[in-house]
Formats: sequence, C-alpha cells, structure tokens
Amino acid sequence: MNTSLTTDLDPFMSFNRNQTGHNPDFPGLHYHCVPYGDVLLTRGQKVALSSPPHQIGRDNDTMHFSCIKINWQHFTPDTSVLVVMLQFSVTTEAPLTTPYLIQQIVRQTPSTQPILVINNPGMLGSSRIPRSTRIDLRAGVFQSLAESVLISLKRAGIDRMTLVGFSMGARLALAMGAVTVRWDNSHLFPAIHAIAAAEPPGLQSYSFIEFFNRFTNIEGERLSYYQTSTTDEGLKDCIDPNQSQVAQALGFLKAVLPDWKGNWALMTGMRRDTLPVDLEILEDSDIPTTLIQGTRSAISARFHAPLGSVKLRLLPGDSHAFGEEGRRLAYHLLDSIRDRDRSGPPQMVQLD
Repeated sequence: MNTSLTTDLDPFMSFNRNQTGHNPDFPGLHYHCVPYGDVLLTRGQKVALSSPPHQIGRDNDTMHFSCIKINWQHFTPDTSVLVVMLQFSVTTEAPLTTPYLIQQIVRQTPSTQPILVINNPGMLGSSRIPRSTRIDLRAGVFQSLAESVLISLKRAGIDRMTLVGFSMGARLALAMGAVTVRWDNSHLFPAIHAIAAAEPPGLQSYSFIEFFNRFTNIEGERLSYYQTSTTDEGLKDCIDPNQSQVAQALGFLKAVLPDWKGNWALMTGMRRDTLPVDLEILEDSDIPTTLIQGTRSAISARFHAPLGSVKLRLLPGDSHAFGEEGRRLAYHLLDSIRDRDRSGPPQMVQLD
C-alpha cells in the first residue's frame, strides 16, 4: 500500500519516506485497524503469533520468560536462532500482542529460520523481577537481568543466536552481549554472533516527567500525522489523534501493574545514561554490533560514535515513533546483521 505524503519536510515521516516521496508502509492502518495488515505470513506463522506463549526457564530459576516460537520446526541444536527482544510494555494480554515490527521481521526472514520473540520481564507469562535485580535496574545496571535471560535461553537448548532488539529490547540485547564478553564462558550462555540494536535508551539521562512527556507528545503528533496524510476515511475513523495524556497514562498503568515494582525499576533504569559502559565492552569484543538511531529520536538526542566492533547506522527522522509499526526498521535490523553474523545469518526476503 502506498500513501502519498502531504509534506516533504515532516520530520516524523522522513523516516519512512522512500525516494519517490511515498510512504511504502502506512503503519497506522496495520497497527490500529487491521491485525495482520498486508503482511504475507504462512498459516503456521500466523498460528504461532496468535497462540498462547511458550515458557523458557525453569520454575526454580531466578526468572523465567514467556516467548513466541516461529518456524520452530526447523530448530536443531546446531541452528543459530534469531532472538527478538521487545520494547517496553507491549505484551500484556493473551495471546501476546504482536506489533507490526514482529510481523515484518518474520515476513522478511526466510521461513526456515527459527525465530524466538522474548516477552518483556514482568509482563504476561514472564516472572516478576526479583528484588535483587530491581536494585540493579534502578541504578541503570542491566547485567543481572541480562544474565537471567541468557541462562533461560541456554537451558532451552539454544547455543547460538543472533540478537535484534528495539527500544528497551535493544538496551537489554546490548547488556546481554556485554555479559557474554565479561564471562567469556560458552558453558554458561549461548554464543552471540551479531547484535542489531535500534533506538536503545541509556545514552542520555531524563527525569521521569520529561521521559513521559516526550513519548506522549510524540504519540499525539504521530496519530495526527496519520489523520492528515491519508484520504482513507476508514483509516481516519479508527484512529483517535486526540487521545489525552490521561488516557495514555491509564493504558500505561494497565500494562505495568502486574509487576509494578519491576516495571518501575525498568523505567528508572532506562532513564539512566549507563549504556556507554556496555558499548565500551562490546567495542573491544568479537561480537559485530550495530547501533541504529534516528536523527530526531524520541529516546535520545545523543549519538554514539562508532568504534571497534560497534557500528552506527543513522536513519532520518524519528525512527522510535515508528519502531513498532514500520517495515523499514525491520529491514534495517535484519540488514545490519546480514553481513556481520559470521555463522550464517538470517537472510532477508526481498520486498516489492
């Protein structure tokens, strides 16, 4: 579906604009109105995305996590699994919410590639974050949470993986990479062959109010853009660009209340500027890492200079606002790992 842009200078849509001046993927339609949009998925993939979550991790572990397994019939002990880390507070009801980003990652990956989508800590099906981990998170230290995810993956029989993540999932993916470098022990954790992290928090510190206001304001601008950039009356009817900050706050509270202590710790940690510590570890490692940031990002006005194994891919506009909906971000995540995973990375499916 092609939707003409009404203004070439709109900073929001500059991220999704192609060379012809059209938006090749109008995210509002798919995310707000049509569950599967125009994504071409196999019957098995649709079943996997809409089924109750699986569990990784044992009951006596510090934590266990719910997940979606896609193309799992092709998994073997020698397979490198594509592990997707989700953004904050999107998976609160059964079956797991499957943002358009996940559908596009599946669409752009061959059907023979096993994909594991990890649900957020403290969300549906995943255990609550224990006190010791919450203390670390409030200080902006993601190491203990990253270790818990890695141990669960190892006990699930996954020995090799490639990590992609968006927003909080990107922050956690980078922490997982740094943990494997610190320990350097293949018996404890799976080997990570490459990381693509889009829009991770942690490069810049924010107060909670500033953090909340940035995202609520951007959400309103984004929905308003959907209204003004389409002539599709059906699309306009299903989008409310005037959703108040109060309504957004109530929806947010519904998402985080199942583990409010753990989620408060996550929010506090994401507002700390502690990410450079993990990036410095990855710079001196053998893990090819790509950091993807938008030039008008809602999450950070700072950019990390590429050094060593860490590369930077700058995208125009606000890639954070469209992360959960746009196929462009899925493309850049997969393209970043395609040539950097030396163990045979997931190849992308060519899109029209």
